Amino acid sequence: GIDLGTTYSAIAQLDDLGNPEVLASTDTNKKITASIVYLKDKNVIVGDKAIDALAATPKNVVTETKRQMENDVVFSPQKGDWIEKEEAKEGTYSPAQISSFILSKLKGYTSDVKKAVITVPALFAEKARVATLDAAKMAGIEVIELINEPTAAACYYASLPAVKKIVGKVLVFDLGGGTFDVTVCDIQAQKVEVITSRGDKWLGGKDFDKELVKLMEQKYKASTNKNLISNNNYSKQMEIAEQIKRALSAKESHSEVLEGEAGPKKIEILRSEFEQSIQTHIEKLKMLMEEALDGSGLKPENVSHTLLVGGSTRIPLVTET
Repeated sequence: GIDLGTTYSAIAQLDDLGNPEVLASTDTNKKITASIVYLKDKNVIVGDKAIDALAATPKNVVTETKRQMENDVVFSPQKGDWIEKEEAKEGTYSPAQISSFILSKLKGYTSDVKKAVITVPALFAEKARVATLDAAKMAGIEVIELINEPTAAACYYASLPAVKKIVGKVLVFDLGGGTFDVTVCDIQAQKVEVITSRGDKWLGGKDFDKELVKLMEQKYKASTNKNLISNNNYSKQMEIAEQIKRALSAKESHSEVLEGEAGPKKIEILRSEFEQSIQTHIEKLKMLMEEALDGSGLKPENVSHTLLVGGSTRIPLVTET
């Protein structure tokens, strides 16, 4: 099973007892791999080593490929951005090609991957699903099925020994790095029936990071009267913002030394400030949850369990929502 994510990806297989186990990276021994690809000439690097190139050669680093899967675009290392397919020249890469590099990397964590189930967002367009299948084919993987991410989470939840006897309506709240899905399921023993799904393919942890970068810019400029963001350091600031976001999930404030036009400057960001900056996104999450409940004909008290899925659900304000 493969989770081809916007920010991180993972691969799992069944062990000898039939239990799923997530395979660790052969590079870092981590069980998640950054969905980041470094492209230069014919060299391709995937994962944490590609992150290291963000500061030095940001134009050669591709991020958030999953958000482009339904679009007629290609990535140009010369421009360091996605461009229209009609403008494509030699040395450009389609979203499916870049995703195939990530899948090939995951495939390399075990020697016997020939077939796989790949998860996709519930609201993934047909074109994006076809592009995912194309990426798998390029990576030499036969896709048994594309399964919606909330459905996959519910199936796993229903298969756990401790919850096999639990029945009822379950709300799957899936907030990842790039997409948000909320699905209402009816679980009877180990059978999962999807009642309704809502979501936003442009709402995820990366959008929170962008708001945090704005906050970092404001604080740096207020302190130095100089800009933090320049054309060649935005990707690096996004990486720092993600680290700050993670820190603020564990504590009320975090200090970080930021490097901008005025040189290094230490700033402090409060969790409350971060929460205020993402308030518009939080309201969108609430609205989509309400739409999902309305679409299923349920009220909050009719939901027996809520399943939080995706790294962005670790943010305290999201959990409280």
